[in-house]
Amino acid sequence: MTLVRFFARPALAGTFVLSGIDRFKNAASQASSLQPVIGGLRSVAPQVAAYTRDEVTVTKVLGGVQAGAGALLAVGKVTRLASTVLVGTQAVNAWVEFTQAPADTAEEKAARRTQLLRNVGLAGGAALAAVDRNGKPSLAWRAEHAAAGAKRSAARSETRKNLQKSAAEAKKNVRSVAADTKKNLVSSTADARKSVRDAAAKTSKAAARNAKPASKNASTWQKRAEKQLKAAGIL
Repeated sequence: MTLVRFFARPALAGTFVLSGIDRFKNAASQASSLQPVIGGLRSVAPQVAAYTRDEVTVTKVLGGVQAGAGALLAVGKVTRLASTVLVGTQAVNAWVEFTQAPADTAEEKAARRTQLLRNVGLAGGAALAAVDRNGKPSLAWRAEHAAAGAKRSAARSETRKNLQKSAAEAKKNVRSVAADTKKNLVSSTADARKSVRDAAAKTSKAAARNAKPASKNASTWQKRAEKQLKAAGIL
């Protein structure tokens, strides 16, 4: 509770408490002033007629309710409910005092108007206290921000799902590329080995083909040399 509320609530509630106590103590003399209000209530809701037969008791109840609601507002307990009750009781007070006040002269009319404005002002103060949330946000504000938070959470969840899906697809693509690369590498290695073996075989065959004439020529030259040496009498 702020310092302003600490002083403002008792200041506003004091008038209601004193007025309620006065009505409760002097119910017999003030019951007649409530007859128009009680009669109007009976005409609007006939089922309450059984509870409003004793006008003195109704006056005491109204005064007690007003004093109790004012006390609750003064001490800062269930202030919104108490203020709502005070708005209703003050509306009754304003109507009763306005209809019962004399208005024969200009001074009496001015006094009645001043009293009406006073009662309306008290009802307005009670109405402000009824909507005072002690700095806490209203249910509508909480619901709106909860909905916004839910939307943000849903958006973050959707973004997270999209990221996870993209990461899974990227991982799958990397694995596929790695598998294809490995397959191509194995195939290329096998082809290279086959090419080397084929080249080696071709080289070996060519060397073998070239070696046969050389061996034949060497044998021919050896025979010629031996023949010449024999002719010379060396052998």
